[in-house]
Amino acid sequence: MMLYMEINNLVKDIKGIAKDAYLYIVSDHGMMLDQETKRGVHSNYGFFSSNTGELIKKPQDLYHLLKEKATKVIK
Repeated sequence: MMLYMEINNLVKDIKGIAKDAYLYIVSDHGMMLDQETKRGVHSNYGFFSSNTGELIKKPQDLYHLLKEKATKVIK
C-alpha cells in the first residue's frame, strides 16, 4: 500500500508541473492478492489511466494513441 501511495503522490506532483500535458499511466500487468501467501502476484490484467478520459482496449492501442497525440503537437 505504501508503494501505491508513493505513486499517487508522484502523479500529483507531475500533474502540478505540466497542467496542459497529456498524462498516461500504464502497467504491463495488474496485481492480485494470492490468497495462500497474502502477497501480491501478477495477474493477466494491465492498467491504463489518462488525465484526458481516453481509454484503450488493448496495450497495442497505446501506440496509436501516442502517434495521434504526437502528430497534433508537431503540427
